[in-house]
Amino acid sequence: PTGYSSGFLDRFLAHPVATGAVDVVFREGLLLVGSIGAVLFQRQLVPCIIAALALFASSRMLFLITTGGFLFVRLALGLLPLSAAGFETFVGLNSVLIAISLGGTFLLPGARTFLLMLGAQAVGLVTSLSLAGLARVWGCDFTALPFNLMVAGAFLMLQGRAFGARPFPPGPAFG
Repeated sequence: PTGYSSGFLDRFLAHPVATGAVDVVFREGLLLVGSIGAVLFQRQLVPCIIAALALFASSRMLFLITTGGFLFVRLALGLLPLSAAGFETFVGLNSVLIAISLGGTFLLPGARTFLLMLGAQAVGLVTSLSLAGLARVWGCDFTALPFNLMVAGAFLMLQGRAFGARPFPPGPAFG
């Protein structure tokens, strides 16, 4: 259903039942790697693995934040009585984007940064599933809209925390 799934990933995810712990770990790892590769519009497994290794090599902290956000979304998805069959990579893509942008914004992310990212992940999951439902009905593609809404909302919320905060003035008009 989404344009970011590879043939191998689709075939593997077509088997909804994992028979053991190794299958579950392999499935979640494959989804994480596929979601990181989807950020760079990669559909094949090898470029997705290269993208995940590049993220790990460039910043291990950002890779841990990304993995934590992704696993939080997967855990929340497992606890909810909803099905995201066919949209796993879409949900994973948005969780990776939210984790990278909110978790990687600050030089030294702390507990509050991580809590902000997890809160945005929770709302982003609900938004992603809602838009996936619309995509099933209307056939439209809302690839990164949940990511855009959550990150913009989080940064506006952070800006409004300052005492006497006012919105940024509008940019100059071109006329």
